[in-house]
Amino acid sequence: QAKLLAVLETKKFRRLGSNKPIGVRARIIAATNRDLQKDVFEKKFREDLYYLLNIVSLTLPPLRELGEDILIIANHILKIFNIEFNRKVKGFAESARQKLLDYTWHGNVRELSNCLERAMIFNEGEWIDETDLILSDIVRTQEKLEWNVPSTGIVLGDVENQLIISALRQAGGNKTKAARLLGLTRDTLRYRLEKYNLS
Repeated sequence: QAKLLAVLETKKFRRLGSNKPIGVRARIIAATNRDLQKDVFEKKFREDLYYLLNIVSLTLPPLRELGEDILIIANHILKIFNIEFNRKVKGFAESARQKLLDYTWHGNVRELSNCLERAMIFNEGEWIDETDLILSDIVRTQEKLEWNVPSTGIVLGDVENQLIISALRQAGGNKTKAARLLGLTRDTLRYRLEKYNLS
């Protein structure tokens, strides 16, 4: 922070290994996902550097607050992946569009890109549908799920059975997608399907 502050104040810097100062004329664009005002208050960020950088401040809303603009971004990413994977996916089915709009996207554009890349890898059709958009593993890492056992108790096998049925239903019967939803390999899912006579 001190070195950046010196460059901003003097408009000069020295190359590595050199003692000769070089003058610069530059506009600095800085971005952060941290609350710098809080960091300044907690002495984690220099106050003088904060005021030098904070001339014009723009706050970019998170993806979940962009409404239908999410679909514009998603379509742009889809075009990039069409080129990268040499595919010709036309776009999103209505159910997929709604799923994109309903999700909270804690990881913002990086999470959206990750989700769409995964969909492109496994999708074999011309349109991305709802079952192609696998979000549950991301949700598990960002939301702490709490399971409460009722006082009457449960049969663990019955719970596992119902989760498998639910995953298969959500995946439209596709076992590979259902396995991903459950965090299982296809072989492990196949074993459990046989165990519960669901195959």
